[in-house]
Amino acid sequence: MEIVDSGAKNVLNYSEIGTNSSHGTSYTVNGVTFTMNPDGTVTATRVESSDSDSTCNLRTADGNLAVDDLCDGNHVLSGCPSGGGSTDYSIIAIRGTYRMEDYGNGIVLDNTSEKSVIVVLAVRKAFTGTITFKPMLCTKAAWDISHQYVPHRPSYDELIARIEALEGGA
Repeated sequence: MEIVDSGAKNVLNYSEIGTNSSHGTSYTVNGVTFTMNPDGTVTATRVESSDSDSTCNLRTADGNLAVDDLCDGNHVLSGCPSGGGSTDYSIIAIRGTYRMEDYGNGIVLDNTSEKSVIVVLAVRKAFTGTITFKPMLCTKAAWDISHQYVPHRPSYDELIARIEALEGGA
């Protein structure tokens, strides 16, 4: 397990949360404040009641984080706190008719032809309190060995590319 959990297991590389119209490291919608933590987790706190569900997207500086290339039956989306559900909270990979939802046990992302599948953190209107999501997308092989959350880390190839880019710019 140590080898799997010490490398580039989690491929979700996001730097913001929110929507196209409002985003950053903190985002409030429908009575819930979502806050990015330094370890890549996201804390959701119900700050006031609402008649509507609250959602926020994982984002990069360029927009919503698309994961459709990893919706291939060989990757697992996880990180919903245990006890999640359709009336409480979940993590969703969604676009068009494609919807895969983790309620706390991880979910294999089935094949899809949909493009721009995004990852959404959802807190339903009935939920009160505070929860922390640990969004992770990893290979099914890594998930079968260990369900432990690890923050995103660049792969060896990504690190080499970064070093070569720095050397080329000198």
